[in-house]
Amino acid sequence: MSTRTTSRIVGVLATVIVAAACAAEPVAVRPATPAAPASATVAFGGSGVATVGATESDIRAAEPTAAPAQASGPCSFIATTGTTQGGRPAGYLLGRDHRLIGFSPPAGTRTDRGVGVGDTLGRIRAAYPGTHLSWVYGHQGTEWVAVVSQPGADEAAIGFAFDGSNPVDHPDDLAEAIDIASGSREFASGFELCNE
Repeated sequence: MSTRTTSRIVGVLATVIVAAACAAEPVAVRPATPAAPASATVAFGGSGVATVGATESDIRAAEPTAAPAQASGPCSFIATTGTTQGGRPAGYLLGRDHRLIGFSPPAGTRTDRGVGVGDTLGRIRAAYPGTHLSWVYGHQGTEWVAVVSQPGADEAAIGFAFDGSNPVDHPDDLAEAIDIASGSREFASGFELCNE
C-alpha cells in the first residue's frame, strides 16, 4: 500500500471516529464547585485574610469581589457574601481611622481551629487551650459572649455568642454558640463602636 493510500485511510478513520464521538450521548459535566470566599475562616482579630489594623486596600487585595465600603456613622463597612448567623450583613468594619476593627463572618463560617456556631462551649475551650476566655453580657442586648484571646495579644479576639436568657450566670460547657465575630476585643465583645 502506498503512503498516499495509507494517509487517506487514516484520514477517513479519523473523520469516522470524530463523527461517532459527536453523535454519542452528551456527557454530563458537573459544574465546578465555587471557591470559598477568602474570608471563609475566622482567626484571632479578623478573618483568614485580614486582621485588626488592616486598611481597606489590604482587604480589597485579599477579597477583590467584596462590595465597596459604605459609611456606617463615623466608620465604614465592606460587605462580603452572605449574612451572619444573626441575619446581619457579613463583612469588615473599618474604624474612624479607616483600619479594620472587626469581621462579621457569613453563617456557617468556622474558625481556623474548626469551631463555630453550633459548637459547645466545651468544644470551643478544647480548640483554644492556653488562651484567655472572659465573659461579657449584653451582646446585642440578650446574649452572653465568650471572648477568647491569646495571652500577650489581648487586642485580637474572637467572640462566641451564647443565649443570654439567664443574665446572672454565664453558659456552661454544654451551651452551643449562636453567633461569632472577630476583631478587636471590643468588637468581638459585641460593643457598639461606631456611634457618632
